[in-house]
This record gives sequence, C-alpha cells and structure tokens, in this order.
Amino acid sequence: MTRPAVVALGGGVIGDLAGFVAATYQRGVSLVQMPTTLLSQVDSSVGGKVGVNHPLGKNMIGAFYQPALVWVDADTLVSLPPREIVCGIGEIVKYGIALDSDFFSYLELNLEKILNLDPEALFHVQSRSLEIKSRIVAEDENETGLRTILNLGHTIGHALEAAGKFQLLKHGEAVLLGTVAEGYIANRLGLISNATYGRIVEFVARIPFKSSIRNLKTPDILRAMKYDKKSIGGNIRFVLPFRIGEAKLVDRVESKLVVDSLTHLRKVRS
Repeated sequence: MTRPAVVALGGGVIGDLAGFVAATYQRGVSLVQMPTTLLSQVDSSVGGKVGVNHPLGKNMIGAFYQPALVWVDADTLVSLPPREIVCGIGEIVKYGIALDSDFFSYLELNLEKILNLDPEALFHVQSRSLEIKSRIVAEDENETGLRTILNLGHTIGHALEAAGKFQLLKHGEAVLLGTVAEGYIANRLGLISNATYGRIVEFVARIPFKSSIRNLKTPDILRAMKYDKKSIGGNIRFVLPFRIGEAKLVDRVESKLVVDSLTHLRKVRS
C-alpha cells in the first residue's frame, strides 16, 4: 500500500501548517514543499521547521520535519503583491548581515532589481540564500547551536508580531524592524560601529513598506519576548551582529536597553 504524501503549495503559513500535518499524521508521511512566495522560497520551505502560532508566541506548536522535495519556481512570484516581496527581503537580509558580507553588499547594490523581480538578481539571491540555509541546517538541524544565528532580528521581530496579534505586521516586515532594533542594541553594546549600524538602518529605510508600531505597547512586546524559544530560565537572548557578515548569540541584555531599542525603532520608522 502506497503511503500518503502532503504537498504544500503556497507561502510560509501553508508550508508550516502542511508540514506540521505531515509530521503528525500517521506519525509522519512524505512532505513536498512547493513555495510560492519569496520568503518561503529563500527560507521557510528549507530546513524542516514546521509549526503553528499560538496566542503566547510565534510557532509555539511544531516539529522539525524535513521535506522529501522542495520545488522552487520563481514564476510564481509575478502575481504576488509588492508587500510579499518585501517580506522575502526581510529574511534574505539576515543571511548577509549574519553570515556573508559580500552578499549584503550585493543586496545594497541590487535592492531595486530584487524588488522589481529582475530574473538575474532574483536567481542570485534565491540560490545564495538557499545555499547558506542548507549548509547551516546540515550542520545543526535541530537548532542546538550554529542554526540559532539565523534568528537575527527574530527575537524582537517575533515579539512585534505577537504584540500585534499577528494582524498588524507580516513576518518579513517584523524581522526587518527587529533587525534595526537589534542592530541598535549591538551598537549600544559596542559590538558594531556607528558606520556599520548606519548601513543596516539605511538599507532597511530603502525598502518600501509601511510599518506603524506606535500602537503597540512596550509591555506587550516585552511579555511576548519571554516566550522566545531562545530564552533560558527567563533570560531573553539575542542574536546580534558583531560586524557585517558575523553574528553571535548574546546571553544577557539589560531590559532598559531593549526598551530603548523599541523607542529608537519608533523614531526611525515614524
């Protein structure tokens, strides 16, 4: 008897939901990911993280479950609204800032081409992102060490999503904002220079997306951070840039500095 398979045709939410079903139905059936958004094509379809959101936080219920096949077709992006392309860049930029300085330089030089779905630029960012993600996952599938670096911008980003009840911001937008806020923390801690932080802020400022977080309450954002999967014993940990192309996990960041980073984020995005 042929075992069933689950085919996930859609964006990141569909891929996560279908992957979670595949991981749990009959204790696991074959999964085929066919991502149709830029974000899912460069990130969420590869690596085996499948899960669903919970009011307490992002992806609180889920599993690690690798797909049997991932099929990426750039033509599916043509019909997407611009907001979905922006969301994809939110995940792409983390690869450059955290792991590949040359890739970040490429993004700086070719941002407009990527936004306009230039085939050559699009192929380069897709292939390089997947190359980096695949290498990291192969070394640390269950995120016990190296793979944590891919959470740059996500500690604050996920908290912004949760504080907005997953209605105000899309994931990629929240990660972009989280990258700015966490870059501010790194700068204040003396981990990156003013010039380096300026490059991060300037790049995000060039991306055309509307993101008003003025209605989000700081206590709600801080509360959501406590459920971040990187937290240990109530201690919120951050992946922070040490330079363009290198990031590390930082165990202790004072809550006042986190609050300051949110205040700064509101100023730069006003």
